[in-house]
Amino acid sequence: GAAALALWRPRAVIIALGALFIASLLAAPLFAFAPADAVLSAESALLPPSWAQRLNLWTEAGERILGGCFLAGCGADYARAWAAEGTMIDVPGSPVALMEAPIHPHNLFLQIWLELGIFGVLTMAGALSFALRRLASVGLQGVAFAAIAGAAAAAYISFMLEASLWQAWRLAVLSLAAFGGTLSYSLNRSGLR
Repeated sequence: GAAALALWRPRAVIIALGALFIASLLAAPLFAFAPADAVLSAESALLPPSWAQRLNLWTEAGERILGGCFLAGCGADYARAWAAEGTMIDVPGSPVALMEAPIHPHNLFLQIWLELGIFGVLTMAGALSFALRRLASVGLQGVAFAAIAGAAAAAYISFMLEASLWQAWRLAVLSLAAFGGTLSYSLNRSGLR
């Protein structure tokens, strides 16, 4: 979807994706207001167990952000320390109790807030804004924008639903994607194919 749209309106799609990343980052603590209690107290499963667990996790993460991690965060690897508390929750549809907090919050934006606070969030938002402005000013062809948009959309889905901030392999994959985009741009610009 994003790649196809980028073939039609390359810069607009890149700017929209960048704005989506930044808005999701800034708004992440609002998960504190998600209806996790209603989902978990329902007599029958309203969501698959893994989704109900995530909703509860995101709600609790939002509450922790607003309750004490907002300004400077609660420190790197706070999510692991939270998981070590071992709190279990009953989730409708699950035959066993599930962990309230698995090893990370399954949402990169929430993890940035939890561990780095507003200072980390503003640093990340600034870096994203800089990268977005730089990308929009480069004379890329539509296909290059489409590749970047497709990679960014895939990364966004991962960031929202399952990513962890400190997984080295994930950082390496994103670095390789950036390297591939840079190499493609350089080769296209020099006329090599």
